Amino acid sequence: MSRPDTAPAALPPIRFPVADPRLGEAERRYVIDCLDSHWISSAGKYITDFEELFASTFGAAHAVAAGSGTMAIDLALTAVGVAPGDEVIVPNLTFAGSVSPIYRQQAVPVLAPTAADHWNLDAGALEALITPKTRAVVAVHLYGVPCDIRAVVEVARRHGLKVVEDCAEALGARVDGRFVGTFGDVACYSFYGNKVLTTGEGGMCVTGDAELAERLRRYRDHGMSREHHYWHRVIGYNGRMTNLQAAVGLGQLEEIGEAIARRAAILRRYEEHFDGKEYFLRVEPPADVEPVNWLVSPVLAPGRDLDRDRLLAALRREGIDSRRFFYPIASMPGYSRFGTVDEHSAFFSSHGFCLPTYTGLGDGEIDEIATTACRLIEAQDRPGSGRTRPLALPPPTPEPVVPDVSIVLPTYEEEGNAVRIVGELRRQMVSVSKAFEVLVMDDQSRDRTVAEIEAEFAHDPRIRVVVRDGPRGLADSIYDGIRMARGTWVLVMDSDFNHDPAVTGGMVKMAEFYDIVSGSRFTTGGGMQSRLRWWCSLVFNLFIRVLLVLPTQDNLAGFYCIRRERLRELDLDHIFRDYGDYFFRLLYEARANRMSILEIPVWSRDRDYGVSKTPFIRTLMLYTWAALRLRLRRRRRRRGDGRRATGPSGRASAGR
Repeated sequence: MSRPDTAPAALPPIRFPVADPRLGEAERRYVIDCLDSHWISSAGKYITDFEELFASTFGAAHAVAAGSGTMAIDLALTAVGVAPGDEVIVPNLTFAGSVSPIYRQQAVPVLAPTAADHWNLDAGALEALITPKTRAVVAVHLYGVPCDIRAVVEVARRHGLKVVEDCAEALGARVDGRFVGTFGDVACYSFYGNKVLTTGEGGMCVTGDAELAERLRRYRDHGMSREHHYWHRVIGYNGRMTNLQAAVGLGQLEEIGEAIARRAAILRRYEEHFDGKEYFLRVEPPADVEPVNWLVSPVLAPGRDLDRDRLLAALRREGIDSRRFFYPIASMPGYSRFGTVDEHSAFFSSHGFCLPTYTGLGDGEIDEIATTACRLIEAQDRPGSGRTRPLALPPPTPEPVVPDVSIVLPTYEEEGNAVRIVGELRRQMVSVSKAFEVLVMDDQSRDRTVAEIEAEFAHDPRIRVVVRDGPRGLADSIYDGIRMARGTWVLVMDSDFNHDPAVTGGMVKMAEFYDIVSGSRFTTGGGMQSRLRWWCSLVFNLFIRVLLVLPTQDNLAGFYCIRRERLRELDLDHIFRDYGDYFFRLLYEARANRMSILEIPVWSRDRDYGVSKTPFIRTLMLYTWAALRLRLRRRRRRRGDGRRATGPSGRASAGR
C-alpha cells in the first residue's frame, strides 16, 4: 500500500537543543577516581567535598546533598515539620516538582496566584491564603528570577510559618547582594541535566540552622542514627546522592563562576536582538535583584495576534528546540482539586517560552536563533488588528473530570455558618486527595447565606450554589441535590445540626469499603453539646431502632456518605417524600437491600446562627408519625406477600 500524499514531512534534526550540559576534564577525572577507588555509592569523599564547597560558595552554613531537587523539597518539608493535614502555600505557576512533595507529605497544597508584572508568586496575596492549618510557604524563584523573597519571609515570620526556597532554576541569583537560598529556613536546588550546575540527577538542601541540617541528614538516610548503624530514631527514606554524582557536581562547581558569567553574556546577546521589539513583553526585575540566566525566557506581548505554540512548532522545523512555560498547576488533572487558575498564571503560561541556553552556544549561533525567532514572530504579527489572543487556560483535557465525591449541603438561613462548613469541607476533600463538588441547596434563605458563599467561593467552580424556586423543605432540597450529583460517592450533610465537618475526610476514606458510612452521635467519640437534646434524641433513637428493627445506633443524624450506584437501587421518591422520613427511611431501605453500613462517631454543637423552620418538639412528633407509618406499611407489605405466596385457597401457589 502506497503512502498517502498528505503524509507529514519528517522534522529535521535538532541543531540547537534547549540545554546541553558542560562537562569538562575535572568531572572526568573525579568520576574515574570514584571508579578506580570503588567508592560509587552514597558514601565517599566527593559527597562531603561537594557539600562543603557548595555551602561556602553560596553563603550557607550547611549543605546536604540529595538524590534530586524534588527529593530535596521532600526532605525540607519533613525537616521543618510539615505533617498530614497541614497546608503549604506554593505558586500556581511552577514545575510540578515543587508541589508533588507537599502531596507526598499528605499535606494540602494551597496555590498562590502569580504577580501581574512578573511570573513569580504574588507576595501581596499570601496573607489572604493563610489559615490556622498553614504550616509553610514554598517560595519558588522561577526561570532564574528571584521572587519577592523578603516580603514572603516577612509575612511568614509574622504568622509563625516556615519558608522553603525552591532555587532549582536560580542557582547564583542574588537579592540585594545576598544569594537566594539564604533567606528562608531551608533552600532546595536541582542538578538535573538542564540546570546551571548538573550532576545528571541530584539536588541539595542548604540551611543556616545546624539542628535543621542534622534532621535533613537523618531523614535522607532512612532515619538512621549516625552513631549506631541500623538503629532508626525516626522513619526516613533513601534520599541520598551517590559519590559518582557528587564527583560530577564538584567538577562543575569549581567552574561555576565562569558558567554563570557565560550565561549572562548569552542573555545579553539575545537581548540585542529582542530589545525594542513591540511583540515582546519586557519583564524587569527590581534594581536590587540580580537574576541568573537559566534559560532565555521571552514573553509575547498581549494584545497582538500571536500564537506561541505555532511559533514553537515553526522553530522546530528550523532545527531549533524550545520549550513552553510551565502549565499552571491547577490546570492539570492530577492537581485541579487543589484550586483554580488565576489570570496572571494563565497569561504567562500561554505567552512565555524558552530558547536554547547553554555555555557551549556561540555568538553566531545565538544570532541565528534570535533572528529566526523574530522573523517567525513577525510573519504572524499584524499590529493594530484589534484581536487579542485570550488569556485562556491551556487546552482542556480530553475527558471531563468527574468528581469522586458530591457533597450535598442543604441550607436555610445559615448566615455566618455555611461559609465555615464549605471551607472545611473543601479542606477535608483536598487532604484525602479526592476530586469533589459541593452542591449548596439553598431553600430560599432570607438572610445573607447565599451572598456570603458566592463572595467567598466565587473563583472555585467546585462550589455550586443552587437557589431553589421556593421553600420546599429539607428532604426536597437533599433529593434535588442527590439527583444533580455526579460523584462516585454522595455525601449528605444537614448543616442545621452543625455536625463537625472535619470528620468528612475520614468518612469518605471509609466509604471505599462500605456502601454507606453514617455519622453517629451515640457511638464512642460522638456526642451533642446540649445534654437535654442528647437524652431526647437517644430515647427517640431507641424507639426507632426497636420499632423498625434497625441495626444503627443513630438514625436521625442526617449525615452520611453512600455510593451513588447503590442509591439507584432505592426508591428515592418515597424516601424523600416527607420531612422526617428520609433520616431513617434511607437506612431502613439500605438494610432491606443488604447494603453494608458503618457508623463513625460525630460531634454536633448547638446552633448559634439563623433559625430552625421546625421546633424541636414538633420535629420529634413528625419523626414519630413517619416511623409509625413506615411500620404499618411494612406490616401491610408482609401480609400482601403472604397472600401472594399461598394463593386464594390457602395452599402454596406454584411458580410459573
